[in-house]
Amino acid sequence: MLRHVQCLLPRYTRGIKLDISEQSRGVVEATLPAVANAGTAFTKHFYARMFKAVPCLLEVFNSTNQAKGEQPARLFSSVAEAASAALSGRDVDQEMVDLIAHKHCALNVQGVQYSVVGEHLLGTIQELLTDDQTVLDAWGELYGKLAEVQIAEEEKLYQAAESKPGGWRGLREFEIAKQEMMSSTIARITLEPSDGQPVSAFTSGQFTTVWAKPPESEHGQPRHYTLNLPRNPIDYGKHYAISVRRQGLMSNFLHEAEIGTKVKLSAPYGVFNIHGAEEVWLSDPDAPVVFLSAGVGLTPTMAMLESLDGRHPDAPITWLHAAKSGDEHAYRPRLISMAEENPLLSRRVWYEEPVADDGMADPDNNLAKFHYNGRMDLSVLDEHVMHANHHKTNYYFCGPPEWMEKVRRELEDHFNIPRNRIHFESF
Repeated sequence: MLRHVQCLLPRYTRGIKLDISEQSRGVVEATLPAVANAGTAFTKHFYARMFKAVPCLLEVFNSTNQAKGEQPARLFSSVAEAASAALSGRDVDQEMVDLIAHKHCALNVQGVQYSVVGEHLLGTIQELLTDDQTVLDAWGELYGKLAEVQIAEEEKLYQAAESKPGGWRGLREFEIAKQEMMSSTIARITLEPSDGQPVSAFTSGQFTTVWAKPPESEHGQPRHYTLNLPRNPIDYGKHYAISVRRQGLMSNFLHEAEIGTKVKLSAPYGVFNIHGAEEVWLSDPDAPVVFLSAGVGLTPTMAMLESLDGRHPDAPITWLHAAKSGDEHAYRPRLISMAEENPLLSRRVWYEEPVADDGMADPDNNLAKFHYNGRMDLSVLDEHVMHANHHKTNYYFCGPPEWMEKVRRELEDHFNIPRNRIHFESF
């Protein structure tokens, strides 16, 4: 599953302050409205400026996200958060710091690159807003503090990844060993390390970054993909597997690449996991957990579900999924089999355009191929499935941004689920 992170997690107890001088704080406060009014035009100008001066950085950034404007929007959001934290005197959003750090490590970002970004960030302010040196110095101080925080957090992650058995820092060469079609559009791709040495363990829901240069691309391309759990326990530590939906430049390349094709991978990173539910089960072993997904968004939730196999036998589990049809529903036989084996696992599936082989929707049969026609609608589900009245139920979901926003609103507004029990990630 192609990944970029957007999680809503419980607030961390630890925090980091961006201490800048009173003079710089006043200048940033006075000029922040101008930066805000520039919006993503500011960050688009910044990226165009930086890539022109340092074209090798095009191999660090996702070209698709650049084309869609998603990367500039994320940068603008992080800069705005840093400025807001500095002006209010509060801690910078630790969730933001952690998410950026994990993504940067997966992209092999190095400390020296922050200097390049800072140079072009200030250059953009100078070209679009003002050449007043006092303003440039103030924003330079703010950015410098944020860079220090990120570099320190990322170094911790690099060291942790490198110190694990089978771990490494930076990029490592792998080979495509197997490609299996799990649906008409999703392939499970097995990647083996070229050096034949073990690979490090990972937490269910984490991802790796795959680096390759498709023939159509002028530059190498990095993409984040969720790691699948091995099917056989004896394969732990031997190789990795990812699920890739055919939908763009890199996914087409990975679907069509010959066996033995070499790619490079980052170590596993990511903060989307079931630690919240794991902590609850220490004191409340029968607390429910609900997984929701759409399309290839089932990859991280599937990994989480499989990681629970036999480990928490008293916990009710609900699996909710939306797909276009059974043709595009990956891992359906596996999920039905898991429901057969676990009486506490409830499945509910929606198909927008079911095909003949899907049969008829059957909302009363837990083992049916699918249960509802159309798009996912949580309002049709009862308490036995949603577990909304249990004050310790955790909800994990992943899918397209617009779908996730709808699910989040339904959970919060219709089912009154508090924020600290909602966890999500988009791709």
